[in-house]
Amino acid sequence: DRPELWSDLTLTDVMAQQLALKGVQYQHTWIYSTHELYSSLSKCEAGNVDDNSGAPHAWDEGWAFYAGSLAGVDGKTSGQLSYALADKRCGNFGTCVDDDPLPAWRTSDDGANSNVNAKLLRLYRAGQQAVRDPSRCDEAESYVESIIAQMSVPLVQGALRYAWRSDPNGGDETVTSDGETLAEFVAFAEAILPRVAHCDANAAAVIAANTVIPSDLNNAIPDGFAAVKSAFESTYSCLSITCSDIGGLSDGNGGFISGMESCEDGSSVEDDSYFWDGIEYIAINQRVPIASYAPVSDVTDHAMIDLDVADMSNALNAVEWDSAWNAYDLGGNSEKGDAFRTLRGFSKDLSGEPTYDEFIAYHEGDALYADKYVRAALWDRLSDDSTAKTSGDRPELWSDVTLSDPMAIQLARKTIQYQHTWIYSTHELYSALSKCRAGNVNDASGAPHAWDEGWAFYVGSLAGEDGKASGELTYALADKRCSNFDTCVDDDPLPSWRDLDDGANSNVNAKLLRLYRAGQQAVRDPSRCDEAESYVESIIAQMSVPLVQGALRYAWRSDPNGGDETVTSDGETLAEFVAFAEAILPRVAHCDANAAAVIAANTVIPSDLNNAIPDGFAAVKSAFESTYSCLSITCSDIGGLSDGNGGFISGMESCEDGSSVEDDSYFWDGIEYIAINQRVPIASYAPVSDVTDHAMIDLDVADMSNALNAVEWDSAWNAYDLGGNSEKGDAFRTLRGFSKDLSGEP
Repeated sequence: DRPELWSDLTLTDVMAQQLALKGVQYQHTWIYSTHELYSSLSKCEAGNVDDNSGAPHAWDEGWAFYAGSLAGVDGKTSGQLSYALADKRCGNFGTCVDDDPLPAWRTSDDGANSNVNAKLLRLYRAGQQAVRDPSRCDEAESYVESIIAQMSVPLVQGALRYAWRSDPNGGDETVTSDGETLAEFVAFAEAILPRVAHCDANAAAVIAANTVIPSDLNNAIPDGFAAVKSAFESTYSCLSITCSDIGGLSDGNGGFISGMESCEDGSSVEDDSYFWDGIEYIAINQRVPIASYAPVSDVTDHAMIDLDVADMSNALNAVEWDSAWNAYDLGGNSEKGDAFRTLRGFSKDLSGEPTYDEFIAYHEGDALYADKYVRAALWDRLSDDSTAKTSGDRPELWSDVTLSDPMAIQLARKTIQYQHTWIYSTHELYSALSKCRAGNVNDASGAPHAWDEGWAFYVGSLAGEDGKASGELTYALADKRCSNFDTCVDDDPLPSWRDLDDGANSNVNAKLLRLYRAGQQAVRDPSRCDEAESYVESIIAQMSVPLVQGALRYAWRSDPNGGDETVTSDGETLAEFVAFAEAILPRVAHCDANAAAVIAANTVIPSDLNNAIPDGFAAVKSAFESTYSCLSITCSDIGGLSDGNGGFISGMESCEDGSSVEDDSYFWDGIEYIAINQRVPIASYAPVSDVTDHAMIDLDVADMSNALNAVEWDSAWNAYDLGGNSEKGDAFRTLRGFSKDLSGEP
């Protein structure tokens, strides 16, 4: 039968839309998110702590139903569930990460916007670890209590905002909005009223009286927004929230709306800083992702080696040569014990590691070949007391030519980017294999940690959680070169094994992300070390692709019969070709000494820059292509050099070897299942189980919302009743299915 609720009045379209939409967003999915947390506690107490089906999986489901899929890997995109609401309301109440003051327990890049989501992310990460251990269930229960308290904050904020907007003595928008603002107040208030009533029936009665929709909209909020605000505030202590959690309703000009200021209870955003700081250590195995990869160990400091690269780069650009050298030699960003790891320290003897052995063979036993390049590039510009000079004689390399400033800058910078950090990234992978075979598979210090270090030195810290920000290492190079060679995610055709939102831009990084995720799981099991070794071989092959692309691009740009930019760039493009070529030549030489000799002959910097690339770019291209099979890469991996108009530069088209971007699709698809425990993050939270389909419940909300906005009422109901996006076995979970008896859960 028809519910009695609102049966005695006529709801406008906008009122019906808001009441229906916010009902599913903040009653259905909100309560079902808490249901999964209680389910997790029950499974934990029963000893079922299997990641894929026990307490951790239920815990992950809680986050999935809180955040949804639309929030993205880092939570910065639009969403439809309570996670997105928290970020909306913090913008209204001055409780976002960029609001002053920033709590001491937060950083500007901690993976969340609102203080609410920052707290919830910490609680969920810590709780995920707790419910994996049957002895820690009580600890997890305490996190659940805090989670529910914080989940209440945006509901209260929403109710307060729309109480003011709807009140004729406040924003006075009820009539002008055709009742929409009042409906929004009612929806938010009804979502939180049960918790308020549990604390204080009288306070709930005041709020409830103002949720009654009058026949004359001029009579909205009969007791006034101040009474509603006071009623809510009287229950904050019982709800385990504070005045500083809620904040004050901004007037948009740096102040607060009169009567909607934050209340006073002696609280501040600094409250319990020790707890919010400490909980990050409790959640030690729930790391912030690095370019969509979730480490199982702490490699934050390792990844910050790219800040030394950035410091060196900035100094080079400012022609502050000694400062650039010091950034390389002394570091200052990547802590290691009581000191700093340094870029120069990456140039060392790593004999016994297959890839390094290729390099040292090419450099005739010179273990410090990479350091030699940097010293040679900067020698003429450094002070006499520089450690570049006091640590050895001048290298012969480039001692007979005068390098221009742009040449010195490119040779020094690209050497540390694509020789130092590149080879050291491979070193960590070989270290992981050694530790795996020795049985040392401890996440924090064994094979998994070394494996995580490999990714950290490949990506760095500047790429961000989703890899979309700027970077300084090879990860960023792969994304730059893919746009030159049409091998990015938005290039046609999109490989069938890829998705537009698979966590990477370039095909190279998409493959490496899969390989690293699968390998991380393999090196946690001493019986799977050989499997991990096969991934290392594929990783090194793919890491070679952007180096080859870089060399090809700058060979053409430098050739007088190509782009002819050597002279006009004061040698800069030639230096870039040399840097890229030298970074990959040892691998080419290992495959074919003759091909390497052709390329090497064209890396010689002539005294007359008009004579750059003496054999021509076509010869260089042909020499590289002759080694692709040996390098375990293909013509389709490399692509062709784009002309910027949908075609390729003449002579720089992709070669033909019968390959395509679809090659080994079965492998690239399958490896995602091998890496089942290395999940794509959801709003900065890394699940340990597969909750991809669960999170997609927000797509049903989006479908319902779109239908409501189009006043397609039956379609909206069907999205709610039947679903269609969140698969569950052979059917779909539905929003309507979330409205069920969950008795026994607090």
